[in-house]
Amino acid sequence: MKGFLVIAIAAVALSLAFAAYNYLAVRRRSRGTDRMGELSDIIADGARTFIKSEYRIIAIAAAGITVLLSLMIEWYVGIAFLTGTIMSATAGYIGMRIATIANVRVANEARVSKS
Repeated sequence: MKGFLVIAIAAVALSLAFAAYNYLAVRRRSRGTDRMGELSDIIADGARTFIKSEYRIIAIAAAGITVLLSLMIEWYVGIAFLTGTIMSATAGYIGMRIATIANVRVANEARVSKS
């Protein structure tokens, strides 16, 4: 069991390091023209506003489901559900952030390379 735990922790650490490396590699790319940067900022702001609104509704639903699961089954089932919800929301937020950061850079690369 101990060996499995070490492997799991190492896999998580390597995955997070690889994700961080890719994030930084994308951030180093040029945003293109000033107008492209302005539009990118507007899109990113809209995406943040959308996800904040969406997550507010999801938080209310998740809290209710967590309570129901905890009362109807076992307390740890509710905690497991809540943990999964938080992990999924975190992945969604990070995905939305990197997507809005990458989009303008991809558009700029296409503009510069013409391919």
